[in-house]
Amino acid sequence: MARIHDVIDFVQKGRSPNEMATTLRCDVASIYSNLYKAAGKGLLSPIGIYLCIRADYSNDGDDVRYVQFTRLAIAEHYLQIRDIERTLHEAIKNTLIDLFGDDEDGWWRQGIPKDIRMSCASMRENDPTGANYEPFTYTNFMDLKKIIQTNRNKHQVEFPFLNGLSKAEYDDFLKDIEKLNSVRNTVMHPVRVQFPSDDQLRFVEDLHKKIIPQ
Repeated sequence: MARIHDVIDFVQKGRSPNEMATTLRCDVASIYSNLYKAAGKGLLSPIGIYLCIRADYSNDGDDVRYVQFTRLAIAEHYLQIRDIERTLHEAIKNTLIDLFGDDEDGWWRQGIPKDIRMSCASMRENDPTGANYEPFTYTNFMDLKKIIQTNRNKHQVEFPFLNGLSKAEYDDFLKDIEKLNSVRNTVMHPVRVQFPSDDQLRFVEDLHKKIIPQ
């Protein structure tokens, strides 16, 4: 009988369920029972499990367990991107309000570049539900990157998610935002790419850990 902490350890090492069953001398059903428990308790991420079990299903993508963890991985991937986007929006806005004030002539006009303000206003105007949202909600990751750069260069603003970063780490962070924008487009346009790559899954998961307080 497999124990849950053994299964967690093997997943973290990238071992597949069949490999685990062979090493632990148990059936694969026992392995999956513990995988479901670990996922349910938040001890393992669905993405981590998906990356491990996929090797066992290279020729059979219709197995119900594979389909279930594939769907869970996609859902978690989307939620991680969503979390990052909402966290960056909130942190940027709050920092600019603290610096320039919360009225329109403050954080919005002094902290947000004019071209981004105009683009957001245009998208809001063309959105039938736009009256329900403020213009800032129409920014994308590339807009956020420009806002960060503009305020750091012009006003020496230190956003909380940049605290303690070296110049090289700051440059890498900006590159990560660019990459995240590309990944987001993949997720939002699934007809172009059937499934995110392993690199994309790991990249977003790692960035999520860096930006979102655990």
